[in-house]
Amino acid sequence: MKTKILILFLTVAELLFEGCASTPPEPDVPPPAAKSGPSFEETRDWIITTMEQYGGYDVDGHSVFKNVSINNSGRLTFDEYIYSNDYSKPDDVRHTTIPLGVITDIKGDFTPVRGGSGSIDIKTGNVAAIDYEDSVGAGHDNHIDIDVQNQPKAVSGQPMPENQWEITKRLVTALQHMTDICKGTYTAPTKTAQPF
Repeated sequence: MKTKILILFLTVAELLFEGCASTPPEPDVPPPAAKSGPSFEETRDWIITTMEQYGGYDVDGHSVFKNVSINNSGRLTFDEYIYSNDYSKPDDVRHTTIPLGVITDIKGDFTPVRGGSGSIDIKTGNVAAIDYEDSVGAGHDNHIDIDVQNQPKAVSGQPMPENQWEITKRLVTALQHMTDICKGTYTAPTKTAQPF
């Protein structure tokens, strides 16, 4: 009986160790170098600032982007705080991660609602590389629309904020540039051979 318990304990410990060993922490790598145009750091900083100022929607409720970051491995992450009408407490928070090196298509879209708003359509081909998690649960997809509908408030003596459509076009260009920089940073998951 003691032998069976010991064997069971060792088997469970081995399985736990294998699980930990198979998911190593993300390495601290230097940022990739841009072949031309703005550097990784300049592009990253501009995307972060712009997404936090303009990201989210403002029709039938409201959402804002917070905690936007891009690590040296080219992973864009952000939290979208979603509100209905009470802006004191979010109804939900959706955490999203996009590996920029796997993006296959980025397009901007303009909708003339309430003076105009933009959105960015991002696709990762046939790879479900976009991860998200909210109060409903976690999921993976190969497509995401990022709303660019918020307008920063004008500040006295400062240039007027750009309209959402103009900033959407610039954000698409910046994300495409960052995607080009990060192309070598994504490692595709191992494919399983299918019988047919």
